[in-house]
Amino acid sequence: MLSPLSLALLAVLAPLQGPVPGVVRGQVRSESTAAPVAGARIELVGVHAPVAVADSLGYYVLRGVPPGRQVVRASHIDHDALQVEVHVPAGGEFYLDFILEVRPVTLPPVTAEVLAVRGARDTVAAAAPELTAASIRALEATPGVAELGIAEVARHLPSEEPIDPSDILYVRGTAADLKLVLLDGAPVYAPFHLAGLIDPFETSVLRAASLFLGGAPARYDGGLSYVMDLETRAVRRSRHHFSGALDFLAIESLAEGPITGRAGYLLEARALHGLGSQVLLAESFPYGYADGLLRVDVDVGADGVVTVTGFWNEESVDVDTSRSGVDPAKWGNAAGSVRYRGAVLGTDAELTASYGMFGATMPLGDGNPIRAHGDSRRMRLNADFGTDLGAAARVRFGMTHDRLEIDQRLEPYGSQEGTTERSIEERASGTVTGAYVDASVRPAEGFVLRGGLRADVFSHSPAVRLAPRLAATWMVTDRLVLKLSAGRYRQYVSVPEPLGAGMKPMWPGMRTARPPLAVARASHLVLGVDHDVGQGVRLGIESFIKRFEGMPSLMLRSLPTEPKAPDAESNASGIDLWLQRSSGRLQGWLGYSVAWVWSEPGSYALTRATSGRQLVSAGLTGPIGPDGEFEIRLSYGSGLPYTAVPDVTTPEPAFAADPFPTAFMRLERAEGSISQRPDDPYLRIDAQVSHTWSTRLRDATVEVTPYLRVLNALDRRDALFYRFDGEGSLQPLGVLPLLPVVGVEWRF
Repeated sequence: MLSPLSLALLAVLAPLQGPVPGVVRGQVRSESTAAPVAGARIELVGVHAPVAVADSLGYYVLRGVPPGRQVVRASHIDHDALQVEVHVPAGGEFYLDFILEVRPVTLPPVTAEVLAVRGARDTVAAAAPELTAASIRALEATPGVAELGIAEVARHLPSEEPIDPSDILYVRGTAADLKLVLLDGAPVYAPFHLAGLIDPFETSVLRAASLFLGGAPARYDGGLSYVMDLETRAVRRSRHHFSGALDFLAIESLAEGPITGRAGYLLEARALHGLGSQVLLAESFPYGYADGLLRVDVDVGADGVVTVTGFWNEESVDVDTSRSGVDPAKWGNAAGSVRYRGAVLGTDAELTASYGMFGATMPLGDGNPIRAHGDSRRMRLNADFGTDLGAAARVRFGMTHDRLEIDQRLEPYGSQEGTTERSIEERASGTVTGAYVDASVRPAEGFVLRGGLRADVFSHSPAVRLAPRLAATWMVTDRLVLKLSAGRYRQYVSVPEPLGAGMKPMWPGMRTARPPLAVARASHLVLGVDHDVGQGVRLGIESFIKRFEGMPSLMLRSLPTEPKAPDAESNASGIDLWLQRSSGRLQGWLGYSVAWVWSEPGSYALTRATSGRQLVSAGLTGPIGPDGEFEIRLSYGSGLPYTAVPDVTTPEPAFAADPFPTAFMRLERAEGSISQRPDDPYLRIDAQVSHTWSTRLRDATVEVTPYLRVLNALDRRDALFYRFDGEGSLQPLGVLPLLPVVGVEWRF
């Protein structure tokens, strides 16, 4: 109990304490894109009080605000400042969101190349235009049905009735697996949904998608065709965040938040259910897809971070529409990585251990059906270090170790585990160990030169293989940049031998003439132009020429006395043109790509001497009223290459001496048909309109966005997947009709 003297002192001092300060909190977003404005400055006008800075998501908290009427000002270097007068309650909180108008600021040219590792905390997802080029490249990703050898070897199962080419699945737009795709350092074959029913990437979890058509830094091994490095963003740990979407075709969800004071999680999952196709069109849904991603960030020491990433996906398509959902062709990935980013012995370090597995399964045959399986497993260890050498030079160096294992298996339906009747299995493996160094220097103002060198040792060919890389960037003006890059690349590729060759039980007439893996090489020369046209519009042009050497011949051989077929040599050339606008009320892109491939005389790289393709892609997004938005996407393709099919010919007379000629192959009825490639053009338009309602629940913003999406808006049935029919012509499989999709998204 207070004494009378204490009560008297409180009565005298209470008026001197003054009113209790309040708190102003909210979010700062851009008027043109509704994206958060990270780094915005929030302050009181005419009052000496603390200043707040918005985080990577645009949220701020301004404490110590005197109660009563106050003027709050938000500003950012590339946005117009905005002042708002508010009434702050004593000891209470006032929620105030700012919408700032874009005000571009022209700055002198600045070139920087750093290894962003220490305390990596970038929680901002990459902008949609930034992922456009990578998304288009994703359409050329292959499910691997042919890459793992299934398309070739399945035709040569020793039996009275060899597999017919009509049993093989062909995919529009795919190319051989001569690419390197990494997801947080883990190797993946095709982490993308191919059918186009949902976005290839879940863009809200990606921080960046770096695409190298050529001239990639020396730290990347492999990637004869191109290199794509996908990086997920860091976890937001301020509080728990949840979002999701549900419509007639798919469902997706995302959750993230803190685990402890030094750790956080991010969990994302998506799946196609296809109920809308059955309800609206009374048709079975031929596609299946699901994926999931988990990332956990843990702080280590003062500036180190350990990131654990796991990824899984599976896609399928019905190869027999009369038996929907029964024995589909399917393929998918399972990958994971553990990465440390921080300081080691005074240098920036990135240490990664990763594992990736890709598998594909296809049902084959009608009378006596069998399953063809292919599995590829890769284990990678990578140590990357970086340090500055003065103000104008930086060096990166490190080592990699990569082990590849490929399994191929054919087995009849209903076979018991451990039985070998009509079952054949073959395995191949190889390792590559390498070291590299990259150096960036700035010899003159506006000019950056990067050079690198890799030295790799392949277990199948233990000689040291050198791969030089070189890139030059010239900033002609503050708006025009020229880039020139070149390099050599090497990687393991599969040799298309009949499954079972050299394995027991040995089938008559089938012997292995070479190892199942070969070391191929490619040389790249790429010229690029990046031009800032103004008003947020950028023009990009990238042309390339590539030469592939040491590729194994696609000519099948069965007798060891045959002369060795020459390794295939081929060339590729093309040009990519991109026009993007990533700021302002209307944003969009226009892209055009054309490429062609040709073989050297006398080689067996292609069934046709020359193959070409062109692809047009366009998109436009913009507001509808204060809270609505529309989006339109268009794609047109012509002459797109399909999964490569070897030109298998009828056996020469030398094969006639074989006592079991029919046990080796019987392709007379398919001769000529398997070398066809469909060139029919396609045109597809997808459109979407949406409207967002937002409110506040305690200290969180809740947003609900209903949307209407129309897929394949021209009602032209389109397919990514094809099969040969009995007459030797390709027929579309799993076509996509005009399909309206109604759904809702939510975020809180």
